[in-house]
Amino acid sequence: MIEKALRESLAARVATPPALDDPAGRAIRRGQARLRRRRAASGAAALVLFSGLLSGAVAGRRAWLLEQAGERGGPPAAAARVDEPAPPPVVDVTPFATGTGGAATSRAPVGGSASRLRTAVEPDVRVGNAVFTAGGERIDLGGSAPVTAVYRVPAGLVYLGDGLRLQRTHTQSVFLTGRPDGWALSPDGTRLAYAADEYLTVGDLTDRGLTVRVAVPIDRGVTPVAFAGDKLVLARGGQFDFMNVDGGYSPTWSRDVLAVYGARSGRLAGLVRSGESACLAELSFKPAGLAVERVGTCRFKLTAGLGARLSPDGRWLAVPGVAGVSLVDLDAAFAAGRAVDRAKGSTTKVIIACPGLADPPPAWLSGSTLATANAKGPLRCRTDGGSQAAALPTGAGTGWSYVPRLSGT
Repeated sequence: MIEKALRESLAARVATPPALDDPAGRAIRRGQARLRRRRAASGAAALVLFSGLLSGAVAGRRAWLLEQAGERGGPPAAAARVDEPAPPPVVDVTPFATGTGGAATSRAPVGGSASRLRTAVEPDVRVGNAVFTAGGERIDLGGSAPVTAVYRVPAGLVYLGDGLRLQRTHTQSVFLTGRPDGWALSPDGTRLAYAADEYLTVGDLTDRGLTVRVAVPIDRGVTPVAFAGDKLVLARGGQFDFMNVDGGYSPTWSRDVLAVYGARSGRLAGLVRSGESACLAELSFKPAGLAVERVGTCRFKLTAGLGARLSPDGRWLAVPGVAGVSLVDLDAAFAAGRAVDRAKGSTTKVIIACPGLADPPPAWLSGSTLATANAKGPLRCRTDGGSQAAALPTGAGTGWSYVPRLSGT
C-alpha cells in the first residue's frame, strides 16, 4: 500500500513513465534498506542482551557450583577412587592396628573450604562410627564398614574401617588405602606407614591425603609398629626389627624383644624376655639389630604389658592391669635398673598407682595426665599420684572408647 502510493505520487510529478533510473524505486529501495538495517540492529542488540544474560547465568551457575563444592570439601571428581578389592572381615586392632587385605594406593588431593575439625585439651571419644568431641561436636566417619580404630592427628582423624581413611572435615573423608596388614603413625601424627600386598609404604600425612615417600617390598607377615626419628620398627611373628624410613633395610630380627611401645630420646621403650619374666628395656638401633641399653623393672609376666601406652614425651608408661593402671616412670626405672625390684619400698618412686581399668584402653592427654575410666565413668590420673572424675562429651553413650591424640607434645 505505502509503496504503491509513493510510486503513484512520484509518477504524477513526471510526464513520462519511469525510466531505468526510477526515483520511486530508489526511494523504495532506500526505505527497505533502512528497514533492514533497523531490523538487523534490533536483532544484534537482542542477541547481545541474550548473550549477556546467558553469560551471567552461566557465571552465576558456576559460582553456585563452586560454592557448593567448597561446602562439600571439593568436587566429587577430586577424590575419585580407584578400584579396590572388597573389604575383608573386620578384626580387632591393637594400638598399632592390624587387619587383612587391601591394595597399596595413594589418594588424590582434596580441596575445599569446609570447616576444619577442631581440637581440644580433653579427649574425643568414639562410639561406633561416630566421634564425639569435648566441644560438643559429633563427627560421623565415612566409609561402608564398622570403624575399629581412630587416631586424632594434625590433619584430622585417621581411622580404619573399609580401609584407612582421613576425615579432614566434618563432611569430607579422604580414602588412603584398602585395609592393610598393619599400620603405624608417627608420634607427631604427620607420617603413616602401612603394609599391604607384600609392600611397605611410608608417606607424609597432610590434610590433602598421603604423599608417598617410599614403597619397598617386604616378606609376608611383616608389619610396621612404631616410628622413631628416621627409623621404623617392624614386627613379624613375635620378632622385631627396624629399617630406615627412606627405605634402606637389611633384616636383623630379634627374638628377645617382646614389645615396642615407642620412641624416647632417640631410643625405644620396650619389653624384653628375661627367663620366665619380662623386663622394661631401653633399646637402641645397632647394625646387628635392636640392642638392650638399659633394663628397668622386671615385674611383668611374659604376656603382661603388651597393651601399655607411652606418654608423648617418652617418660611415662601406662600399664593396664587387673588391679588398676600402673604409671611407670621410665627415667627412674632405667636409672635404678634391677635394683628397683630388690629394694623394698623403692617402687613408690618408680610406679604410680592409678585406679583405672584396662577397658577402655587409656590415652595420654599430655606428658603428665592420662585419660582412663573406672566403674563410675571417665577418670583422669596424673603422674603426681592425683586423680579426678571426668565427664563424657555431650551425646556419647555406652560402648565408648578414647581417641588417642598424636601431636608430638
